[in-house]
Formats: sequence, C-alpha cells, structure tokens
Amino acid sequence: MRTPIPARAPVSAPAACPRACTAFGLISALSAGLLPAPVAAGGFTDGTWSGFYIGAHGGARWGDLDRTSMEANWGGHVGYGLQLDFLVLGIEADATLGGSETTGVLSPMFYWSNATNWTGSVRGRAGLAFDKLHVFATLGATYLNETTTLNRFGQIQSATSSTSGLVYGAGVEYRVLPKLDLRFEILRTDYTLSGQNWLTSPTTSIPGLRDLSAQDTIVRAGVSFRMN
Repeated sequence: MRTPIPARAPVSAPAACPRACTAFGLISALSAGLLPAPVAAGGFTDGTWSGFYIGAHGGARWGDLDRTSMEANWGGHVGYGLQLDFLVLGIEADATLGGSETTGVLSPMFYWSNATNWTGSVRGRAGLAFDKLHVFATLGATYLNETTTLNRFGQIQSATSSTSGLVYGAGVEYRVLPKLDLRFEILRTDYTLSGQNWLTSPTTSIPGLRDLSAQDTIVRAGVSFRMN
C-alpha cells in the first residue's frame, strides 16, 4: 500500500523572494537618494543672478575737500546680469538726487559754495555668486550736475554746470525672496571740475575755485526687483 504524499503548504510572497525583494528595496533607496528632491511651489534653490532688474537706493555722500558736508541722497537703478556658473557679469545705470556741498569763506562778504544737484552713472559689474549671495566690483563713468554760488561783496553770482568722471567701488547683494534682493555698496567718484563757463577773470584767481578737483565717497543701501 502506497503512503500518500502530503500536500505542500502555500508559500507566502515574502518567503518566496527574500533576495529579490531586498534587492528591489536597495535600488529604491539608492534612487531616492540620487534624484533631486522636488522644489516647493514658489521656492528657489540657487537664486540665479541672470536677467533684468530695477530698484531704488539711498544713502550718504561726502567729498574729500575741506569744508565738505555729508548730504543724504536717493535714487533708482536698472541693470542686467548674466550668470556663468559662479561668475556674474552685468551692466547697471543709476540716477541719484542730492549729494555733497562744499563751501569756502574768505571773508564775511566773500564766500562761495558748490552743491551737487544730481548724479548718474553707467557701470560694468563683475562678481561671484554663492547661491543667494552675490559679491561684486564695479567700474564705469559718472555724470554730475551742480550749482556753484559766489557772493562777492554782496553781489551774488550763481551758475549750474555739469561734468563727468570715473566711478568705482564694490558691493554685496542678497536674495531674500525669489524676485527681491537687498544690496549694500561703497562707491568712489573722481571728478575734474575745471573750466566752468562762469569762472572768468577775476574769479579764476580765487583759491579753491581754480582747477577744482574733487573725489566723493558714496555709501548706500537699496532694494532690487528681478524681472525674470
């Protein structure tokens, strides 16, 4: 008499493929680690510095000459940047109201003043990007409009003139929102204020008015809105 063969118990899925399931789990874990995590809507990761921007700034300006006062100034700027890996190249133009004022007193009846009305500049910029932080240097041409007043024994003579010069400096920007940057910069301007049309004899012999050269320092902060 033959002994009946007992029926085999069903094998559960985990027991049937322990190696296959383990390998599949490892592949899934590696894939999850290698693929970048999704960025939440409205967020940003690298804060690219390419594109157009527009903004406003304000600060203080003072000159190197004696008897030069510090004056508040404010204005606006517009520019374009191109980011190449960590290198950022760009161009920027700005216009600023206000500035420094220089005075000279030879006697109570003989004095003069030189006040900046507004300035503007067009500058190239080159910097390094560290994610949301941008550190840059800048160099370009600047333009100045000023009013010079001379009181000569009660006779007041005034004229408005313009001149150009060199501007250079450095600054830093930080991306606080996807399209909003905060900035801080220090600039130096170098003007040669000679040959103004009102400086005719005998005023050209007055100390401080003949071949007046000045350098100004500008410290300002601002905000920029990214158009891209």
